[in-house]
Amino acid sequence: MTSLPTMATSIVSSEGDLTILSAVVAFLAMFLTLELAARPFAAQSKHYGKRQLLAGTLVLGLGLWTMHQVALVLLSLFLMGTDYAFHLVHPREILPPMLAALAVAYGTMRILLFHTLTIRNLFIVSLLLTLGIPIIILATLLAGTLPGDWHGNIQGAVLAATLMPLATFIALYLALLLPSQFRMHITSRLTLASILLVMTWIICHNLFLDAIYIPDLRIDLAKQHNMEHEWTTFLVIYLLVIIIITNYWHLFQVRAQLEKNIHDLHLAQDIAHMGTWDWNLETDEVQWSQRLARIYGIETMADHGRANYFTHAIHPGDRVDVLQCRREARQNPKGQWSIRYRINRPDGKILQVREHGRTLTDRQQHPIRLLATVADVTHIYDMEKREERVMQSQIALSALLETGLELLTLEKQLQIALHIILTVPWVSLQYQGSIFLTDPDSGDLLLASQVGLSEIQCQVCSRVKPGYCLCGRALQYREIIFASQIDARHEISYPDMHPHGHYCVPILSRNRVLGVLNLYVPNGYKKNNEEDAFLTTIANSLAGLIDLRHTQDKLRNEQKFIATILSTAPSLVVVLNQAGEIILFNHACQLLTGYTQEAIVGRKIGEVLIPNEEITAFQEKLDAILPGTTPQEHESHWLTQKGDKRLIAWSFTAIDPTPGTGRHIIGTGVDISEKRLAEQKLQFLASHDSLTGLPNRVQFMEHLLIGMAQARRTGRHLAVMFLDLDRFKPINDTLGHEVGDQLLIAAAQRIRSSVREMDVVARIGGDEFTVLMTGFNEMDHVATSARKIVTNLGKTFEIGPHRCHIGTSIGISLFPAHADDPQILLKKADQAMYAIKEAGRNNFKIWDETC
Repeated sequence: MTSLPTMATSIVSSEGDLTILSAVVAFLAMFLTLELAARPFAAQSKHYGKRQLLAGTLVLGLGLWTMHQVALVLLSLFLMGTDYAFHLVHPREILPPMLAALAVAYGTMRILLFHTLTIRNLFIVSLLLTLGIPIIILATLLAGTLPGDWHGNIQGAVLAATLMPLATFIALYLALLLPSQFRMHITSRLTLASILLVMTWIICHNLFLDAIYIPDLRIDLAKQHNMEHEWTTFLVIYLLVIIIITNYWHLFQVRAQLEKNIHDLHLAQDIAHMGTWDWNLETDEVQWSQRLARIYGIETMADHGRANYFTHAIHPGDRVDVLQCRREARQNPKGQWSIRYRINRPDGKILQVREHGRTLTDRQQHPIRLLATVADVTHIYDMEKREERVMQSQIALSALLETGLELLTLEKQLQIALHIILTVPWVSLQYQGSIFLTDPDSGDLLLASQVGLSEIQCQVCSRVKPGYCLCGRALQYREIIFASQIDARHEISYPDMHPHGHYCVPILSRNRVLGVLNLYVPNGYKKNNEEDAFLTTIANSLAGLIDLRHTQDKLRNEQKFIATILSTAPSLVVVLNQAGEIILFNHACQLLTGYTQEAIVGRKIGEVLIPNEEITAFQEKLDAILPGTTPQEHESHWLTQKGDKRLIAWSFTAIDPTPGTGRHIIGTGVDISEKRLAEQKLQFLASHDSLTGLPNRVQFMEHLLIGMAQARRTGRHLAVMFLDLDRFKPINDTLGHEVGDQLLIAAAQRIRSSVREMDVVARIGGDEFTVLMTGFNEMDHVATSARKIVTNLGKTFEIGPHRCHIGTSIGISLFPAHADDPQILLKKADQAMYAIKEAGRNNFKIWDETC
């Protein structure tokens, strides 16, 4: 056995150049093999074909054969201490190990190119390369040209079988699957991995050979075949170098084009304010584009590459809907989805995004990846919400100002104003509040109007001292007092007081506090500056209304004021004598009805202006008015000359009789027809869906509570159906929201026509509907109605030029069999609906434990 310096000198002195060159070529072959496997999208077989497989097999196979030759040379140098080596030059000596190397290379390349790069597959490749060493050695030995004897050495084989797969797995993991936060440059990783593979392969080659074969040290074959070996090895190396250069040049061009495509993609995403993500379902890794990282507020992707963070970033209120969309897309080989939802950024901001995605499958149509584009649409959403809030605020302020024109008592006006304030949709208020007016004598706050307060609340809050509790502080400090919850400032308490918050807004007019507007907000609610500004504007409008009403009250007590405005007042003014005949019909009355004063004076009011069905009630109201009492409020209709009905809000006052005349009644009124219609519309919009006109979720839950109470009393059954339209989203996304809205309206009409008149049909959001069925004893009624809905919705919808085909999945829950709580009852119907969707859709299912 020679020393290591002597061995190195021998390598360089005789065949060192050729052996070193062979080792370099083996390294290049291994490097190129790893480079090919590490190309982008290697997990998708459609990016590779037979040419890449054959080229990779040839490169890796010749590399394995070359390492086999290098290992034999090094073995002879270590064992024989000579500058000669074992050489295989005859075709029958070269072909067996060459074919064995190509077979091992073919199996390895198939796994690397046509399968997902996972830990399991890398382990299989490691075992295959380990098994390839004894296969190639046995092929060489079976050729019968190496001198020596067969024997068995289990220790060497065990050592090689342990060392080879471990080192191979480490090298492949370093090159292909090392986590992104630890990755160095790709060239450095591939170089280290290639060196590790070549060294390990050569060492384990000789360990395996030593374990099964003992070369004969007395036979020197080098001199005989030295020249033939050099030429044979040179030709093989020359062929391998040509293949490597050609394939690497092709790889260089592909990489350059790929880098250009990636650069163009990033540029396009920046221009469109859009990012992309790629979710590998097998490894649960998510690849994000840099633009999407900026949308999500993430500086680096290193710590956020798993799907759990990707899902956690979705706002909890939208997470179920988003995951449902993706889940449905994964169940369809050609699945796709489109949805708008909110995301929570690490900096605390909440963004609105629009996501379009689709599912990619493997050859067996199994979902393996989800791809999607995500666009930041927060500015569009904010603009829409801002415009909607402005419109709703304008409607509320207009209704409030119109209230000031009505000749009603101040308490009545404040009551109407409070209802208007509490029904503004965008302000997050509970339907509960009150208005206090300042007592000019004591300076205390007196409860003037309230909505939703209990009797005990009205008692304890009937009078509030300045500086006491929240309303008193708003009076004292003349600024908005906000409390997100009950705290030390909330000094008034009463039994069964539930947690809540407050807006207490002072009503200011010319540096005077006329009162306080007290509104309730949910417990823990955060203050909103926009709401602050809106409520300040509302308070200013209330101040004007209160000032106006105070002025009108003063003028009403003055006889001169009444005499001067009777004919010219913008309000309706009519004066009746003791017999109910009209003796004054002012200009506003003439404009409203179309009658002239000459045509109406002297006639009884019931004969001309009051509808027949209201004459009795109107006359009774007039008879009850006594002189010296407060004005009496009354609403009745007037008939115009054209026969139209106008709703009038009246304030009647009786005048003491004078000598020669009997009792007179002065009535002042305001036409509130449009206002009443507006109020009815606001109330309708608060409880109904604006698109289909069906009850909304709030109204449906009220019907459900009433229906459950009736069912308890009568002992009859109640059923809740939860409907979701099938295939609606693709139609909505493809044909547009206008067609989608028309389709929803048509679907709502078919659902309504499929059930009884007494059943409640509601739209609770998107393409989801509910049906409440009451008053039945047999389940066949429910099944028949559900089957009829499925049949009707399965028929073709003609929306303009489009013929649309949808269906519906219906979940049904029963009371009291399934739940005694309305929320749980609705939830179980929802669960049954999802169960029937998973079972094939376009059918119905009654909830059971399998849901």
